[in-house]
Amino acid sequence: MSKPDVIQTTNMLDVSGLDAGYNGLPVVRGLSMTVAPGEIVALLGSNGAGKTTTLSAIAGLIKPMAGTISLAGVSTAGRSAHRLAREGVALVPEDRALFHDLTTRENLRVASVRGHAADSEARVLEFLPELKKCLTRKAGMLSGGEQQMLAVGRALVGSPKLLIVDEMSLGLAPVVVERLLPVLKDIASQLNTAVLVVEQHVALAMDVASRAYVLAHGRVVLEGTTEKLRSSQDLIEASYFGDVEAVEALTRRSP
Repeated sequence: MSKPDVIQTTNMLDVSGLDAGYNGLPVVRGLSMTVAPGEIVALLGSNGAGKTTTLSAIAGLIKPMAGTISLAGVSTAGRSAHRLAREGVALVPEDRALFHDLTTRENLRVASVRGHAADSEARVLEFLPELKKCLTRKAGMLSGGEQQMLAVGRALVGSPKLLIVDEMSLGLAPVVVERLLPVLKDIASQLNTAVLVVEQHVALAMDVASRAYVLAHGRVVLEGTTEKLRSSQDLIEASYFGDVEAVEALTRRSP
């Protein structure tokens, strides 16, 4: 058996020239991005831009058509989603994927390593203390915000090296999202976890992320620090409308 390809890198996640899609048809084309340990990176774009497809390829749920994905310098080619999860890739999907008939505590225990359930629960409650009052309640009876907290908490059980969060704010009131997103900062800084977040609320995403990539029609059309992008609202708007020519023109005029 050949050894996986290893690259020299300081990043936790390296994606290069990624093509990914379904039934032989690419949705994402030529995508390259990086996320370092302890860093939060936002992946932005309108509906259908290819954000969830990108996350699915990184998490091993779909096989890339071209390009490479590496975790801590080691290629993930040929590794299943289940194996990547054991190696530290945690995905919080858009639908949260909770076991609604199980309690909050039972949902956390399902994700914990045998014999370490108590330690795992304590770690989760350190970051998400509001879940303490929900431990004996079934997940299906929780509010939307509590369910999202549980989905993030379950991902934290294994102390992930790479945390991927798909649309944390979906269906939630802005005030709830404002409480949840800062938790990602705590996770990144305290666990040195690389965090990749897809978020529909651009302003909120930029409040927690240090860098961002903007997708349009499956391609990265804009990238940079959130400080730089925050001052380029016209670029972001053009990107969301998929106006690649306008993005290129505005980029040429930017200092």
